[in-house]
Amino acid sequence: MFHAEPFSWEMRSQMSLLFPPGSTLPRLDYPFIFQLWKKAAFHRETLLNLGVQGIIFPGVDGDFAECIFLQEASREDFERRLEEECRKAGILWKSVPEDEFKSTRWFQQ
Repeated sequence: MFHAEPFSWEMRSQMSLLFPPGSTLPRLDYPFIFQLWKKAAFHRETLLNLGVQGIIFPGVDGDFAECIFLQEASREDFERRLEEECRKAGILWKSVPEDEFKSTRWFQQ
């Protein structure tokens, strides 16, 4: 999603706005996106009024992404859809609490 030369995902300067499937996308101008990019204008109500459900930023290592959701139902819907797509693709999906995540050995010798 974030591989777009010459923009470096390592700098976390890219973002994806999440909208409901089938929704009409609003016209977003550069000043609005620039303020959002600077993280100075995360005004929840403004984003909700545009129909934004969440924002995804690339992780610093390329393996993870940061997801911010504006409503709990949006997060639950996204997680359900992601789990379904992983299952269809034969990709292991597991939701774990933070402590278990931190103690997981992601790479084996």
